[in-house]
Amino acid sequence: MYRLATPNLRRATSLALFATLLAASTGTARAATAEIGAVAEIRSAMPPAPISEGGYAVQVAGASGSYAVPPGYNTITAWSHSAGSTAGPLTFKVYRPTGALREFFVLASDTRNVTAGTVHRFPVQIPVQPGDRIGLSAETVQLAYETFSPLDKIGFFGADPLPGTIRATDGEPFEEYKLDVSATVTGPDPVAPPPPAPPPGAPAAVSTPAAPTLSRLRVAPSAFRAARRGPSTRTVSARGSGTRVSYRLDSAAAVRFTVQRVRPGRRRGVGRSARCVAPSRFNRKATRCTRYLPVKGSITRRSRAGANGFYFTGRLAGRKLARGSYRLLATPTAQRLSGRSVRRSFRITR
Repeated sequence: MYRLATPNLRRATSLALFATLLAASTGTARAATAEIGAVAEIRSAMPPAPISEGGYAVQVAGASGSYAVPPGYNTITAWSHSAGSTAGPLTFKVYRPTGALREFFVLASDTRNVTAGTVHRFPVQIPVQPGDRIGLSAETVQLAYETFSPLDKIGFFGADPLPGTIRATDGEPFEEYKLDVSATVTGPDPVAPPPPAPPPGAPAAVSTPAAPTLSRLRVAPSAFRAARRGPSTRTVSARGSGTRVSYRLDSAAAVRFTVQRVRPGRRRGVGRSARCVAPSRFNRKATRCTRYLPVKGSITRRSRAGANGFYFTGRLAGRKLARGSYRLLATPTAQRLSGRSVRRSFRITR
């Protein structure tokens, strides 16, 4: 009885050992995974801007995050979109820069129907290489988030480009918007083990700096008279004119202040080509919209962590701001990293 059981026991042990080794070798081949695009916005189910309805677009630059496939990854396995108030067909696109100005090779596409007010995630298998960029195409679906950062830039195509073709985007990129799309990318390389501990006496590793954060921007009073003469800022209030600007920073930074004039407009075009233009007798029946026109000049303040403030006289680039509505934009920068711009409205009374 013992002699009959021994060969069977040895065979079972060998098979179990082989299975264990196979599982171990398979486990070490797990691919690394990363997310690109508007990851945080989509995870929080943030809806896109209503004005971003329709278009054929690729994200060509971003203030934060990346819409490009990073090194070490070779496959897109899923893409996501947080739908706004409009449902309909939505096409995920992958573009490969050719090296020529604003020119791309259309690598692949995947079309799905999206439901309004829903976060969607669609599985795909698209081979890619580092540097390939993701984009979206739609006729009616809202496509982008308004960020108010000039570093966020979207390139638009005049027509929906087909996979396998080479197309250039129209004109200069459209600023202050980022596409409402993210993608999961994987790579063939195994997950790297943690780095070994540094030897005694070795210098500590330098952490990657974070972009500064500006908060609690205030303009008080929000309606004031501009000074007739003098500088753009003061350390003390000027009687009868100007306002106090206050804000907080999480770390020391240089803060650049710019001004945009608020003007009425009329919406021209539909879908991707829609723009807010100056009113005229030809477009007086078009949908009303608001234009934000940059005012020449800027103010840069070196600021400390915590509370900061100064008095703004209502003058910029040596000129008095005209009577009307404006908004102030504050953008912090430290160690070549720019934080998110914050804006506040104000009005010049006279």
